[in-house]
Amino acid sequence: MTDDATFDRVMIAELLAVLGDAGADRVVAAFLVSLATRRSDLDAAVERHDLEAVRRAGHAIKGMAASAGAVALAKAGERVQHAEPGDVPELVALLEVQADIAAAGIADAWS
Repeated sequence: MTDDATFDRVMIAELLAVLGDAGADRVVAAFLVSLATRRSDLDAAVERHDLEAVRRAGHAIKGMAASAGAVALAKAGERVQHAEPGDVPELVALLEVQADIAAAGIADAWS
């Protein structure tokens, strides 16, 4: 179970009305695949100590999360997008927590 701060329930309800169940299933599947890819990109950038790549990965996560109504993850992605070098470990750790929460709750949020 996720709280209302994790997902934008109003936006999701509006999209569900247009997309229907089949569309919702596609959104959830695309979200999970994209999140896995983006997390891998972020992990690689952190490993290389590549701040610009870390910021780009944060930006990508912000966008894909916002598109799926995962607002807490989008906010975490935005923080990483604007990270300063000394803040990267803490901000990435917070993003990883939000990513786990979003991945666990996305199917429920879209049902």
